[in-house]
Amino acid sequence: AAGKGTRFSGERGESKLHAKIDQKPMYMHMMDKMQAFSSVELFIVTGDEKIIEEAEKRGIFVVRNKEPEKGIAHSVVLGLKAVSHSFKSGTDRKSGAPDGILFSVCDQPKLKISTIQRILNDAALHKRNIICAGCQGKKGNPVLWPSDFFQELLRLTGDEGGRQILGKYAAKVRVVEAQQKELFDIDRTEDMEYLKMSGEK
Repeated sequence: AAGKGTRFSGERGESKLHAKIDQKPMYMHMMDKMQAFSSVELFIVTGDEKIIEEAEKRGIFVVRNKEPEKGIAHSVVLGLKAVSHSFKSGTDRKSGAPDGILFSVCDQPKLKISTIQRILNDAALHKRNIICAGCQGKKGNPVLWPSDFFQELLRLTGDEGGRQILGKYAAKVRVVEAQQKELFDIDRTEDMEYLKMSGEK
């Protein structure tokens, strides 16, 4: 939740993640869905004070991004470092490093909890594969990265995120099929209108 959202001009210049969908700010949709998985530790990368306040209220660990202009890769690196540090300095139930990390974005309000669950299920069966949501050949978010790829993720730069690694290791990628509307991410105000016009509530 750390992007600047420069392509979106909401009311009064407000961040797109605060735009309301079904009477609820966009970022809360993903928080609600991720909190359905009580055994999973949750981290959110953001520099938005309202989102930070809500995350802390819910017990979600906040990773502050003070330089969103560095792009998606910077958010990925911050999140990965925070999770890894948490495991190294954490409680007895942690073994020094996580087996994998699920990265998601906060601008896919139609993503289903069941799709997230299927990604986690597939990752448990195929521990050394990259698991992502997709539709008819198109790969999208969320993406679960096994620990084999952490070092490459830490070297990412720019605004492309892990997509460049997905292309490099195509044979290691498993796609969990989802509905097209679940992968739809909101970048512009017109995208909000698309959701309304298409009747996808």
